[in-house]
Amino acid sequence: MIRATGAMGYYHASFTTVPRAASGGYLDKVFVMMMWYKAFSLHVLLRMGFHVLFQDVDLVWFKSPLQHMHKHMQNDQGEFEYEAYLSDDGARAIRYSPFFANSGFYYLRSTESTRSFSYSVMLGFDILHATGSHQNVFTFRLLENMELFPNTKKKFLNLLDFPSGVKFHHDKNFMQKIVKKTAHPFIFHMCWTGKSFS
Repeated sequence: MIRATGAMGYYHASFTTVPRAASGGYLDKVFVMMMWYKAFSLHVLLRMGFHVLFQDVDLVWFKSPLQHMHKHMQNDQGEFEYEAYLSDDGARAIRYSPFFANSGFYYLRSTESTRSFSYSVMLGFDILHATGSHQNVFTFRLLENMELFPNTKKKFLNLLDFPSGVKFHHDKNFMQKIVKKTAHPFIFHMCWTGKSFS
């Protein structure tokens, strides 16, 4: 089914099964399992040597963010300076501090640092079950990774170019600018919505 869309599907019989049932609600068992698959798929691809732009399914592109990221990752000599681009969740709850990074949109180059990070997130299955949130594990491991690889440079994307659901809920003026085409973000990540449309 994945290959029929033109995308590359990667499968091995040793992979664990994916639940067939849809998640009944935020943080239920199916939701938690799917959060772990996010970590698993990331690690497999980085280990294979691919650079990964990860995005959740509730995200649309207005224009390609890749050219912007590649351009700003490099220094004046054309060398890659940043290994990661992380998006701003918009939430300022302490459990997401100090970076408030969103685990539903980010770009990682395949390096020793990012492979170590992805592996540690994947192994955080127990924390994922305890907290119910992949984003919590993402934050914990990001802090740990910065200690282990202090020279790794990460860049955080601003909410005007890479907006999320926080803008939908708390910045109606900005949303009107998108509709009127006076604001030109690269993407829009419709996180934070919960049951807004039910």
